[in-house]
Amino acid sequence: MDWFNWVIMPLIIFCARIIDMTLGTMRIIAVNRGLKKIAPLIGFFEVMTWIVVVRQVIVEMNNPLWFIAYGLGFAAGNYVGITLSEKMSMTNVIIRIMTQQDSTKLVKNLEKEGYNITITKTQYKNHEGSMLYTNIHSSELEETIKIIKKHNPNAVYSVEDVRQVSNELFPTHTVKKKTFFGNGKQLNKHK
Repeated sequence: MDWFNWVIMPLIIFCARIIDMTLGTMRIIAVNRGLKKIAPLIGFFEVMTWIVVVRQVIVEMNNPLWFIAYGLGFAAGNYVGITLSEKMSMTNVIIRIMTQQDSTKLVKNLEKEGYNITITKTQYKNHEGSMLYTNIHSSELEETIKIIKKHNPNAVYSVEDVRQVSNELFPTHTVKKKTFFGNGKQLNKHK
């Protein structure tokens, strides 16, 4: 058996394609966030990796396993890129929480966890409720949704990507938690 052509090279192509697509996904997120210094740097390494991988696949066009490795690496790279971007908190989101009942318990628990909440009273048909707004990093989304479901399970929420946030008017959630780069206080504010 030709180990290089049927095992080693498909693994190299698969891993290189994961790196390429991870960088591509992170570059797109960086461009959408307006990170002008990071996006080109990521793009450079993305293209260099892509050129090396494509060259190898084109040279050996008669090996179907290389094409499969290339496609699987593409799919896995998208997943890894999104996951890594969330862990690195490259994006901010605003969560809108709509309640049709008293939101006092939910607000108190969110504030206790360090969330900054803006509250607007609402009325839908004959029901009074509240619209709560909070700004967080995407890495905190799962944790925030758990709090919402625990303290106001009937609340409806929506999540929207944010490009830029003003500290004074709408500060970002401050939390002490384990981060991608280690433990410690993570102050999530933009200047």
